[in-house]
Amino acid sequence: MDKRAAGILMPITSLPSEYGIGCFSKSAYDFVDWLKEAGQSYWQILPLGPTSYGDSPYQSFSTFAGNPYFISLKALVEEGVLTKEDCEKVNWGKRADSVDYEKIYKGRYKLLRKAYENSNISENQDYQRFVAENKWWLSDYALFMAVKDQFGGVEWTKWAEDIRLRWGNAMDYYRRELYFDIEFQQYMQFKFYEQWMQLKAYANKKGIQIIDSIVNMAHKLNLPIIAEGVESPEQIKMLRSMNCIYAQGYYFYKPMPISDAEDLLTTVPHEKYHHVCKQDPADSRNTADAFHETSVTHSIFKILAENSLVLARLNLNNGEYEILKRDYRLHGCGLEMEHDFESYNRRILNEKLIHPDDEELYRARITLSSLHDFFFDGKKQLSYQFHRQLNNKYIPTVMEFFAGNRCDVQNPWIVVLIREIS
Repeated sequence: MDKRAAGILMPITSLPSEYGIGCFSKSAYDFVDWLKEAGQSYWQILPLGPTSYGDSPYQSFSTFAGNPYFISLKALVEEGVLTKEDCEKVNWGKRADSVDYEKIYKGRYKLLRKAYENSNISENQDYQRFVAENKWWLSDYALFMAVKDQFGGVEWTKWAEDIRLRWGNAMDYYRRELYFDIEFQQYMQFKFYEQWMQLKAYANKKGIQIIDSIVNMAHKLNLPIIAEGVESPEQIKMLRSMNCIYAQGYYFYKPMPISDAEDLLTTVPHEKYHHVCKQDPADSRNTADAFHETSVTHSIFKILAENSLVLARLNLNNGEYEILKRDYRLHGCGLEMEHDFESYNRRILNEKLIHPDDEELYRARITLSSLHDFFFDGKKQLSYQFHRQLNNKYIPTVMEFFAGNRCDVQNPWIVVLIREIS
């Protein structure tokens, strides 16, 4: 950041409201105006996803969907799909300073359903465009929520077997039988995003940034972040647009034994490996492919090397060296982007990152030729201890080398791990 800035944490739910819970109503816009007048730059909110049991914002049915509770009912009245009398008939609870989620659940969805039925939304071109652009997540989400309601809101493990296991004929059946329920779910998401984007645009015009993303916050704090549960190329595209460069999930691999993961790491075609952080904007390679390749290795290595300083792959034939994971304290260190093992070692020594007492051992033992002879002889693991400089002090570390089940001229890759000794 070029200058100091400040902001305030205020969940959307805490905004004043006539209808039981804070939402994207006039009170949200008034709060933006107040932030501007108070000289603030940021509005930190809690996650906006639809809440599950317990109504915690951190327990959501979806990564991408929005919470229908935040849809402004006054805006729907102004649209003409609800009346003020409709809203005033609902029991929103006795206290203005707390949210009665049971009453909210029973009251708001009935009103939103009525708004949907009065909207003729299927003819709305903006709605049609929204559904088409978000089909990659919205279609399954709307089906899931409609089916969940069909089974009385119970968890999916208690649904009928055919839909629980997503049999093709069952999916077709429920999409047909619950057509209007599914469209209702899509309608609520459309109205949520429509109102949310309007609020964000207003805030940005006033010079207020709404921090609504964990990714954004992590970047501001210079923390690494990994997205979990990634299952599709579309999710990868969205994560890339959010500047989230690490991910894990079934899109890459399903869970596997550590031995299989080790073999996979030493046999990934190196010519396809490309670190997204280093990707040149002019690079013609497919971003999703690059992201996939990086994330596969990162996801597996995270399991194998928790608390590591450096995690890399080394080609014993030509000395090619690829850093796959770095401790956050090493981010921005040019040394850790070195691609040649011998050059890496020279810089380690020249920049005095190895304690003088350990230099001789490091210089003599940690060479490409010695590692080549050791592992091509059939051995599987090698380690050396030394003191490495980190944050201007020398800390005890161990440098470990691992080979897969097969390591030879045809399969020359080994895993390099540097970690602190506690």
